[in-house]
Amino acid sequence: MFYRKKIILPLFLCVCFSQLDAAVNEVIPGDYEAPAVGINLTTLYLAERKMAGPYVDGHKLTDETVTSLISAVKFTTTLDVGGYTVCPMIALPYSVTKSNGDTMSAILGHESVGFSDVLVGATGWLVNDKAKNQYLAATLLLFAPTGEYNPKQLLNIGENRYKSTLNIGYVQKLSDDFFIELSPELALYGKNDNSLGRRIEQNPSYALTTMIRYNQTPQLTLFGGFQQNYGGGTIVEGVAQNDDTRMQKATLGGYYYTLAGTQIFLRYAKEFHTQSGMKISDDFLLRFQWWFK
Repeated sequence: MFYRKKIILPLFLCVCFSQLDAAVNEVIPGDYEAPAVGINLTTLYLAERKMAGPYVDGHKLTDETVTSLISAVKFTTTLDVGGYTVCPMIALPYSVTKSNGDTMSAILGHESVGFSDVLVGATGWLVNDKAKNQYLAATLLLFAPTGEYNPKQLLNIGENRYKSTLNIGYVQKLSDDFFIELSPELALYGKNDNSLGRRIEQNPSYALTTMIRYNQTPQLTLFGGFQQNYGGGTIVEGVAQNDDTRMQKATLGGYYYTLAGTQIFLRYAKEFHTQSGMKISDDFLLRFQWWFK
């Protein structure tokens, strides 16, 4: 057991940096179509995620898992700023994350429960052509280290550092019923000065998400997507860990608008070709969104 722990421990030094809050800031199909100025949105997220691993050079070292139950609420308003549509937002996630298996529990800690890091940000539209169904926008998010964090264990839902992401979203109508969405992302990370007494840094990470949407009816939309991720290697006490992210993620889902205008959104995602770290083997997201003035 001691030998396995010595081998596996370095792989988890940044397990708290896993995207446990991805249910909030991931690219959601349709969200880059700008709401009308004056519209407010309240969004509730419910997610369940299972992670397996760790992986080294594409090989899984254990059959144990980490599971998360995540809920989050987000508040958004729509403003006109100098003739451009801007949507400021704030979101607060809550998570119950547990390790499953003797090795995982011994190395990571058994569980982490509480509020995750609060995030604030805004989306601004440079192109907002509703007649042509063409949109170009940028989203800037800042994650503040307000979440539950225990420096004596690796399994944490808070990250004990600042983090910022920049997404560009482009939406183009392909035909009467089909749309394509493209969204590159850049993520920048601050330092965690106390993870088991160690200083953890992380290089920038990058992602590119492509989505195809099909409007089956005016109320029902189906979609599928693919995401490529890379970068984000960690540095522990000044020593690079050579653990850059290299993986792809596929998504399938749909959303439905009720007669009252509520959006019900459901999607499933799964990672493929994970080379290092933990692999998201199953990821379910249920979202409810209400529009009001």
